[in-house]
Amino acid sequence: MTSATCAAPPVVDLRGVARTYQGPSPVTALHPVELRIGVGEHVAIIGPSGSGKSTLMNLIGLLDRPTAGTYLMDGVDTSQISERDRTALRGHRIGFVFQAFHLMPHRSCVENVMLAQLYTSRRPKATRRANAIEALVQVGLGHRLEAHPGTLSGGERQRVAIARAIVNRPKLLLADEPTGNLDSSMAHSVLDILDNLIADGLTLLVITHDATVAARARRTVRIADGRLTETQTGATGAG
Repeated sequence: MTSATCAAPPVVDLRGVARTYQGPSPVTALHPVELRIGVGEHVAIIGPSGSGKSTLMNLIGLLDRPTAGTYLMDGVDTSQISERDRTALRGHRIGFVFQAFHLMPHRSCVENVMLAQLYTSRRPKATRRANAIEALVQVGLGHRLEAHPGTLSGGERQRVAIARAIVNRPKLLLADEPTGNLDSSMAHSVLDILDNLIADGLTLLVITHDATVAARARRTVRIADGRLTETQTGATGAG
């Protein structure tokens, strides 16, 4: 086989994807965009508030459907599958990290990470616990398995959230302002963890207002008024 034959399809392949919200005065939140993100890429999306960043993230994360265009994920045409199959695809292939950590306060770190497997795996509890421990060790929290979120620093809580996002071994990690609630030292530590995940082959898409966070990406996508205005190769990268 040739290298072209063996090449994996893009993890994200948006072809003329757009999103219009209907109403008395329809609002086009995202004009038709073309965007392809390959395996192991690190891409930052930047733009002002109301520019369409969140709409784009929701479409890529299969949380919303486009009103025009086609979205292929790993070569799967997501517009041609049922809502049930979209949910399964999202659960197995996409992980989410948010500015707010969204951890359950009365559950331990390992229990919070175990919960992410309930809807994507029928594995026994012992296996889910082992997977959760492995993910927490991967983000440097093997010593805090039984701690509760209220006893953790902000950086540690975000590490738990990252472990929860990667425990199902997704192809794509979507991070929305992942360092927004952290001081510079904690933010640097979290970004280092994300860099390590990329080095292991994970694909990362980050929404951020922080130039320092965006500078870590190899590609920067600028969006304004629902239009993809520029894509550039960063001067520095994560690997």
